[in-house]
Amino acid sequence: HAGLLAASGAEGRRLLADAAHHWRFDVQEAVVEGDGVAAFGVLAGRFPGGTQPAELHRAGHDTPLAVQVAPHYPLSSRSPDACLRVDGAQLDDVAPPAVLLPSGCNSGQADR
Repeated sequence: HAGLLAASGAEGRRLLADAAHHWRFDVQEAVVEGDGVAAFGVLAGRFPGGTQPAELHRAGHDTPLAVQVAPHYPLSSRSPDACLRVDGAQLDDVAPPAVLLPSGCNSGQADR
């Protein structure tokens, strides 16, 4: 689909550039690690790398929790499976079906 958007002119390229900053991480398992949490799950989109501000959307909570996340292991372009370190949250906060989104995304993507 990226080729089609790129070929559709300035608007398509703008959409691709905007999409490059969006990602979603669906937590499937979480464990305590040091003073943070290691979250195992599925990453959709392109994580920009390094430590990033994120929103932790939790079942039964209307307001997302502001956290910092970073890849715990190098990310692979061949698999959506990933492990992110989550700082600023407790294990119970990160329990499945929690969803992590880029800070300020607020697009309703956490809705299932």
